[in-house]
Amino acid sequence: MSHSVDSIESLEQERFAAMVAGDTDTLDRLFSDDLVYTHSHGGRDTKASIIDVLKSGEIGYRTVERSKTSIRFAGDTAFVIGRAELGVSDGQRDIELDLHYLAVWVLGADGWKFEAWQSTGRR
Repeated sequence: MSHSVDSIESLEQERFAAMVAGDTDTLDRLFSDDLVYTHSHGGRDTKASIIDVLKSGEIGYRTVERSKTSIRFAGDTAFVIGRAELGVSDGQRDIELDLHYLAVWVLGADGWKFEAWQSTGRR
């Protein structure tokens, strides 16, 4: 597997598209079994819990627009730093989020896996 910016950017696009589509099979393939997904509100999910939430429809991603993205490598770890505007539904209301985020990908025997997400509201 390549340590190229283009390969990580492609994975990021695939991950966000799968989240909007509710494609949990693709997310299951991309997500590390050890995923730590920390939301901007401070809540935390694992691979299993975020996939369950998406399957149930409790949370749904309607739109994603990313900008100001940079990708850096340290060994077999890729750090994606950027900004995202997300349209999310919680089953009762639509929420618009404007975030700064850090996404972490790690290269292992099964290729690149999405290992961690940390976001914070933009001010």
